[in-house]
Amino acid sequence: MSLLVMSAEVASWIVLVAALITTARLVLGPGVSDRAVALDLLAALVAAFAGLRALVTDVDAYLDVAAAMALVGFLG
Repeated sequence: MSLLVMSAEVASWIVLVAALITTARLVLGPGVSDRAVALDLLAALVAAFAGLRALVTDVDAYLDVAAAMALVGFLG
């Protein structure tokens, strides 16, 4: 396992933990603005996770998912 793949694996776990915390903010957020920011951050985290998965597994389909999620997060 190369250093790049190992770093991407660690980054994937960090992104998953951040997504879990963001989901908690989405559910428990005191206001609508907190929930909107959490949803936007969650879309960015999903795009980052898909990009990291593409790097680790060498499957190009994950890049399509990352691009789609980035566009949805930007336009939504």
